[in-house]
Parts: sequence; structure tokens; C-alpha cells
Amino acid sequence: MGYHILIDIVIVVHLAFMAYVIFGELLTVVGILLRWQWIRNFWFRVSHLASILIVAAEALCDIKCPLTVLQERLLLAAGEEASSRSFVEQILDLVMNPGTVDDMAIFTAAYVSFAVLVLLTFVIAPPRLPWKTKKSPPAQQPARDQVMATRSARDASSCPR
Repeated sequence: MGYHILIDIVIVVHLAFMAYVIFGELLTVVGILLRWQWIRNFWFRVSHLASILIVAAEALCDIKCPLTVLQERLLLAAGEEASSRSFVEQILDLVMNPGTVDDMAIFTAAYVSFAVLVLLTFVIAPPRLPWKTKKSPPAQQPARDQVMATRSARDASSCPR
């Protein structure tokens, strides 16, 4: 029973990762059109680009997703049969296709195409660099002599004569 909880956690993390990549790009494109400034957040954009580039590189190099490998190992440890297909293939089969999708070349092309789209939006609307943000100049400190003169004038006016 403990393995099934871990398997569910891996599936939730996998779905969250997919949602981040897909909806992150959707929000970026909409944000470009609507001139949203938050889409230029450096850390969001760099992590988003890195996420899809890793997925595309894994697909091009024929490397199985580490989350899929972990899920398969947990299934085997739980005494169940692990699928020979990737997590994304299994999800897409359930959602989009009544048949089966066995050609990984389709997924590789989709991953790489999506990575190119993310890279294109990265170029069209580049993120703000955190070290290049405009900072307001520091408040001017009054000169020491000026402060002393003000104090002397105040003190002199408060003394009774």
C-alpha cells in the first residue's frame, strides 16, 4: 500500500511538471499579447525554458524521463506490471486517442517543436534581468555642516534670553 501512495505522488509531480510547461507557455503567449509585465520574470522564464529543453533533449537522446522510470520501479516494487510506454504516452492514450500511440518519433517532434516555440517567445519577449533592474537613487544625505548649522539654529532659537 505504501508504494501506491508513492506512485500517486510521482504521478501528481509529473502532471504538475507537464502543466507548468504547457500552461506556462500559454500564459506567456497571452501575456505578450496583453502586455503583462509579470511574464518577464527572469526566474519563471528561465526555469520554464530549462524545463522544456530538458524534455526535448531527453527525447532527442532517447533517454527515458526520470519520473517515468521512478514510477515504473515503484510499480515493480509494488508487484505490478510496468508499462513499456512513457507516462505522457499513457496519458495521451487515455485522453486523446482510443487507439494506441506507439511511435515515439511523434512525441520527439512534439517536444522539440514546443521547445522551439518556448525559445521563440523567450526571444520575442525576453525576461527582465534581475541585475539590470532600475533602482531608485539613494536619498541624498544632508551634508554634515548643514545638519550642524540647522541644529545650532534650532538650539539658539529655543534658548530663553
